[in-house]
Amino acid sequence: MDQSGFPFNPWPGTHTKAVPAETLQAEQLDHVIEACLADIESLRNRIAADRIRLDHARATLHEAWANNTPPDYTDPYVCAATIDQEFPTHLPTISTLCSHSRALYMAVKNQHGINTIRTILYNHFSDWVPFAVPTAAKTAINPNSLLRLTWTQIQELPADQIHIAAHKSRSTTDQSHTLPSESKTRGGPRDIFDLLDQLTRNTRSRVSDNDADRLFIGVPFGGSPQPKAFTSAHGPSGDLAWKSALERFITTHQLPRFTLKTFRPTAAEAIYDQGGDALDVRQALGHKHVQTQYSHYTSDRVRKHARDKLAVTENQLVQWIESRGSADPRGRNRWDRHSATRGFMCLDPRDSPRLGQTRGRLCTAYGDAHPAQ
Repeated sequence: MDQSGFPFNPWPGTHTKAVPAETLQAEQLDHVIEACLADIESLRNRIAADRIRLDHARATLHEAWANNTPPDYTDPYVCAATIDQEFPTHLPTISTLCSHSRALYMAVKNQHGINTIRTILYNHFSDWVPFAVPTAAKTAINPNSLLRLTWTQIQELPADQIHIAAHKSRSTTDQSHTLPSESKTRGGPRDIFDLLDQLTRNTRSRVSDNDADRLFIGVPFGGSPQPKAFTSAHGPSGDLAWKSALERFITTHQLPRFTLKTFRPTAAEAIYDQGGDALDVRQALGHKHVQTQYSHYTSDRVRKHARDKLAVTENQLVQWIESRGSADPRGRNRWDRHSATRGFMCLDPRDSPRLGQTRGRLCTAYGDAHPAQ
């Protein structure tokens, strides 16, 4: 190669990735998704239970006010119902409650805790992990593009499909994905987005206008009570609230270490495992140039796969030379790109119908110019 004139770096400006991209094996990915589905079911049950208890608390509160009797603040749901009604545009702090109602303040501070009340009324950042992770696994959307998603970017299409019109900053390539909505499947995309809407409905009424359309909004534990979306100087995936929530999720379910970035090289790896190549990966991940995946999305298994492909290519060249050009792999159609012996359109190179070939052994008739009968 050093004397052939072939450039050492065919794509100037790129670099060889020194450390292979981290990926999840199929069994590990299954465990992650199972943990997400389990948490989603817990959230579903929590939403349903909170709705019932809040409705009862609101009725109790209305009756107490109508009878001019003090509300029963020993019930956290009565406290939550009071706060929800008295503060329709923002979340109060403990000090705000103190100036508003001494009885309510004492009950929240000494009996229930402000985070308990917030959990009843609003969603926390940790609630987002079981929704964001399977979406990342299913679509391989860039992590920051995923956490920036807005409801405007989620569109229902005919034929039971959902279109996610994601955008990646500093990129002109398409990050959009169209998924089957699986509207009748519990835990499917349609079900997940519906549950997201229910979970954030009350929070969304208190969030700033800039974040009002964002999917992933929440109230932090402690600190400022202002609900917001994930954000940081390095993109939403760098937000400490997101990192902490993901860390708790992994620890709670005893899962292998991963981040949202793990799912893009994992998706690329799966495409190679299914017989795809660099062009298929480029299309699936929305890359403009093939070299992007070489620089950023090459896992150890993909490297080994590439070495196997290189060996196949070298074998093709040898066969082409030894057959004096009869076995010419160049210019084949795309449908032959994934054949058992690339470039030669073999269905099974170890089960050749040609005379003189032995079943179970690699066919040696590549230079034969006569078609098989």
